[in-house]
Formats: sequence, structure tokens, C-alpha cells
Amino acid sequence: MDTALAPSPATLDAFLGRWRDADGSERANYQLAGALPLRANAAISSRGVQLIGSGFIVTPEQATALGLGRIPRLERHIRPYRNGKDLTATPRNVLAIDLFGLSAGQVRDRFPEVYRSLGKGGSHSVLNPRVNPRYRRPATTSD
Repeated sequence: MDTALAPSPATLDAFLGRWRDADGSERANYQLAGALPLRANAAISSRGVQLIGSGFIVTPEQATALGLGRIPRLERHIRPYRNGKDLTATPRNVLAIDLFGLSAGQVRDRFPEVYRSLGKGGSHSVLNPRVNPRYRRPATTSD
């Protein structure tokens, strides 16, 4: 830690509401009930994407087979994906299919390869055995 940027113990104690009485006993006055979210982070931080299971994670080769680089605007929906382990260890170099905001019909019309892979049990399908069985459902044609 850069000691030039580190708060002094006295400053930190004052910030945390700690002090010593005249007899040397330590006191604290933490106002946790009044704690508020840090507004400074409001526009610069978020939880990001939280995938449940691996059914929407694809390799670059799978993404290319789905039309990435060939079908216009698909790059908006198949994007690089990193989780905490990718950041702290060796990255897996994977992508995530993110269809948020699109109906099943829109996906079928705009990105037919993606639609077929997700509905027909493809190698990166929600019907894939790697995905938790409770998320599996028969494909329907009434979308």
C-alpha cells in the first residue's frame, strides 16, 4: 500500500468514530444505522452480469459458428465474458450470449443460428446436460 495515500491512524480513528478517553480506554461511536450507499459509486459500479449455469457461455469457435463476425449486430449479443476467477487466475477466453431485451421471435428472425442452438439442444444450449435440469424445457414453436 502506498503510504503517501494511506490515512493516518488519527484520521482513520476519527473517520470511524473511535477515540480514547482521558483514562486511555478506547471508545467507539459507529453510526451504522444511519449508513447510506456510497453515492460516488452510483454511476461507475454495478454487479454486472451474473450468469446462472454455463448454458450461455461459448468459446470463440462456437461464437463464430453462431455467426459472430458474419451476422450484423450479433456482436452486441455475444460479448467477452469474465468472472472473478478469470480476473484473478488464467482467463478462459470465453464469450457470453446476452439476449436481454429481445423476444424469442426477434432472436429467431435476427440470429437464427443462435435461436436454433438454444432451442434444439445444441452444444451450448439451455437443453445442454451441463445446464441444471430444472432450467430445461421443451422447445416450442409458438414464440
